[in-house]
Amino acid sequence: MIGCVALSDGIYCYGGGAKYAQEPDKTFDDLWMLLFGNEINVANISASWYHIDPDDSYPPQATAFMAAVAWPGEGFWIRDGTGPSLNGSELLQQYGQKYNNIITSWIIFGSSDYDLTTMTHKAGDAQMSMVPAVVDNGGQNCYLWGGIGYQLRDFYNGTSYNGSVYTDDKMRILADRVYGYGAKWMEDTPSSSADNVSTRFGHSAVYHKSTSERIYYFGGFQFQQAGGYAAADMKEIVVYDTDAQKFQIITANGDIPTGRYLHTTTLLPNNTILLFGGTDNITRGPLDDAFYAIDIANKSETDSTPTFTYRKLELPKSDYAATPIFGHSSTILVEDRYLFIIMGKNGSDDRSYQNGFHILDTSDYTWQTQYRPQWYYSYGRKKLSGGAIAGIVVGVVVGVGLIAGVCAFFFIRRRKQRYGGVNSKP
Repeated sequence: MIGCVALSDGIYCYGGGAKYAQEPDKTFDDLWMLLFGNEINVANISASWYHIDPDDSYPPQATAFMAAVAWPGEGFWIRDGTGPSLNGSELLQQYGQKYNNIITSWIIFGSSDYDLTTMTHKAGDAQMSMVPAVVDNGGQNCYLWGGIGYQLRDFYNGTSYNGSVYTDDKMRILADRVYGYGAKWMEDTPSSSADNVSTRFGHSAVYHKSTSERIYYFGGFQFQQAGGYAAADMKEIVVYDTDAQKFQIITANGDIPTGRYLHTTTLLPNNTILLFGGTDNITRGPLDDAFYAIDIANKSETDSTPTFTYRKLELPKSDYAATPIFGHSSTILVEDRYLFIIMGKNGSDDRSYQNGFHILDTSDYTWQTQYRPQWYYSYGRKKLSGGAIAGIVVGVVVGVGLIAGVCAFFFIRRRKQRYGGVNSKP
């Protein structure tokens, strides 16, 4: 349940949790980084990761399955999640927290950072997890829809927990600087042009700007009226128009993937979405049909309604290729076209957690052995103070990322040990 976002200086991975059959659940509060100024090598993960020590003044909260978003020039922000326990039975003490990578410090968000006239953080409001977040191109608004919760909030009279399942169909919006002095959470219940748009959890999301600004939601699980939940049909893509504040469902064509959750969808520079990985509630392991391209087009020259066509991909074999996994993080570096696939799980048991990463050149779908940004060759290596990652981050992550505007969705991370020194081995 670790989560990763891409900023201008590197990829940051925070938090997460571990769950084993013979041990109690645990969530984490530590932060790791892939530094762009150093060589990022697929075959040498222990030399690629660095641990960032927390700021004692504002120590971060341990949590997992939370949403996160990167604000341009300001670091990244996380909200909700399971809290200290993976079953959500313990309440987070703050609404959210933010890490500023410029001043390398955590900042805590309290009730004063929310518009409580529109944001119903009060008795009966669930602490949500397994909800993806997306940010618009201008970095002004972040959108969260769906999710699942077990912990009811009551900030005035304590907390209550009964293990019941709560879902949320509201569109929650973080509007940056709309009040002139900082970000404020707002809440909206959009109208819908489709009666059968139901909330989901474990789904993925992509923000896309064409003739209008829209968010596309893929897969995930839906609760059934008769009880329980089932995988959403992958051909039914939920579209949210941020201008009109309306939902609709659009039926996709092509090679429709198997129903799944804990997958990722990432918008590429050529208006194609790359879907990777996922699992279901039957196999509990990775799905064999792991890679799909989703082509986006307008319905006609006069109708800007989007159409979606799936294409199943068979990528070239390589020692550095990502195998079918789920619960990973996929982060695209826009100006460099490289897709990072980080962590994940390739089986259903405790030994199937992955602690590495893979790099895909999306211009020709070839796997890369290392990554260096273009400015590296002009300005040379930068150094990071602090020790290298120890007992490397191991776990599962879900999310979508864009440099200087990344939303990610946090999943299980395997237990680690810390070792001293630089470039220590896991």
